[in-house]
Amino acid sequence: MDFKIAGTRKGITAIQLDIKPAGIPLHIICEALEPARVGRSQIIDFMEQTICSPRDAQRENMPQSGTMTIHQDSIGRLIGPQGSNVKGIQ
Repeated sequence: MDFKIAGTRKGITAIQLDIKPAGIPLHIICEALEPARVGRSQIIDFMEQTICSPRDAQRENMPQSGTMTIHQDSIGRLIGPQGSNVKGIQ
């Protein structure tokens, strides 16, 4: 069995469970959650001791995201012939 849990101090954000048997009893999963919470807390403590806040110097290298609104009349121009503009953006 491979059981991975990720999250923050407030809760779990992701779970990955790979098992070979057909199923796993719920009580076993529940038993695994407490040690995972303790481990996650220890990792977050260590991370906070090492880096107290985001590093501003590296923000310029981070991926940027944005939002824009395109009028329905202009969607065809954005996509381009046979999707050529979209393929170029990707």
